[in-house]
Amino acid sequence: MRSVVCYLTGLSGSLLVACASSETLEHNQTGRLFETDAKILREGITELYPSLNRYGQEEDIIETFDRLDHVSQNTSDPMIFYKAVIDVAVAAQDEHVIPFPPEAYRESRRDGRVMLPYTVQWVDDQPYVAAVADPKFSRLVGRAIVRFDTNLASDVLDVLEATIPSDGSSETFAIRRLQDFTPTQNENYFDLNYPIWFGAQSDYKIEVKGLAGTTESISLKALDWKEFSDFYRKRLKRDAPVDFRWLDNDIAYLSINSFHDWYFEEHGLDAPDHFSKIFETLGTNPDAKLVLDLRQNEGGGDISSLLLDYLLQHPFREYDAVFTRFVGQPAAARHCENADDVAFDPSWAEPSPETLFRLRPAFESLITGAAERSPRPDAFGGELIVLTSGVTGSAAAKVVSVLDRQGRAYVIGEETGGTAVGATAFGYCSLILPESGIKVDIPLVRFERHSEGEYGRGLIPDMRINAGRVPPVSENDEVLAAALTHLRKKH
Repeated sequence: MRSVVCYLTGLSGSLLVACASSETLEHNQTGRLFETDAKILREGITELYPSLNRYGQEEDIIETFDRLDHVSQNTSDPMIFYKAVIDVAVAAQDEHVIPFPPEAYRESRRDGRVMLPYTVQWVDDQPYVAAVADPKFSRLVGRAIVRFDTNLASDVLDVLEATIPSDGSSETFAIRRLQDFTPTQNENYFDLNYPIWFGAQSDYKIEVKGLAGTTESISLKALDWKEFSDFYRKRLKRDAPVDFRWLDNDIAYLSINSFHDWYFEEHGLDAPDHFSKIFETLGTNPDAKLVLDLRQNEGGGDISSLLLDYLLQHPFREYDAVFTRFVGQPAAARHCENADDVAFDPSWAEPSPETLFRLRPAFESLITGAAERSPRPDAFGGELIVLTSGVTGSAAAKVVSVLDRQGRAYVIGEETGGTAVGATAFGYCSLILPESGIKVDIPLVRFERHSEGEYGRGLIPDMRINAGRVPPVSENDEVLAAALTHLRKKH
């Protein structure tokens, strides 16, 4: 008789059920395929990751490790094991702890016709059709979705939000990653996770709202990999990382959708030279006010620090402390694809509480933002409004938080996706799980910054507006409109 063994996984009140049949269990009696992988992941996170208990989540992580051990002994299906790995990453509460599906699964998506033929946009937990691959169905764009296939939209959201490693306790990070959110993404988590958790199909159905309370059910043919790639490029163009223009005589608009060096290089932009010209232009207008739009900016590197030099008026630090889990090279580093990079010189850090090591003051210059510095003499001193969303993560969330700490900006939009107290990022271990083909990125450096808000939350805006209320859902950009209204009322 065929039997089924199931386990429960998922945090944030959502339980996901994954099952392995007796046929799988019988296979495992001759070789428990993923036990070594489970051991490697536990060893990697406990030895390398400096934020194991940053938000009091260590007990949750240990529970997910125990479930991972159980799954590793009772399935030969790498995708069931992958779901249990996702559970560990979600428990870590860190946008930079990132699992990648098994290579075999990624290759399988390039065969056949299984890719989603539409994408969505979320407003107040309600999904709307944002784009459809088949132009015959363009009339669906902007329509609210009631069901995905046979599943209520609310149920789909509950499940998929629990599959995304959000940062701290930010309430906006996950939902924004269930849509197209920034030109630097490879795919959104709806594209990736919906077929995994709800099943890949040859035809995907959506039920959308119509007029007078009616609904309409439409079946859309799944795409092959080439069709999906073309659809993706059309709906999410790789726009230049910087857009600067005047909205009227004294209000300037500066959108920066990435702080990644590679993205500036891809567009042939030299960030220091480009910023110098922008702020020189602003300096020619003594009445200039600036709207800085970071809603599509998931983060990046030192370009974010360069921007702060142009916006602050007083000496500042980006971080109050910097920590690692180890010095030297721990044994777990041998499992990292980049093992030679997973080491820290013992001379630059000293032991601190929580079995961490803290960057010594003499070595603060090693990490941009760790040491106090002064703003530029030509820094912009006019009124500043910053626009944020759940996408505003990592280095972009840092920019908003540092500006807020000095009382430098009025913030409009959503809670930032990245925490106000700082990310765990910088160095990485690309941890390889050899039996399943899963890779997990583990960040190695923890940044701490004092914040007046609840520890672990994103930066809460002065004026909160759902950042999904933009075309095609709304006829105008409500967050930008609110910023302009705020500036014009004051003057």
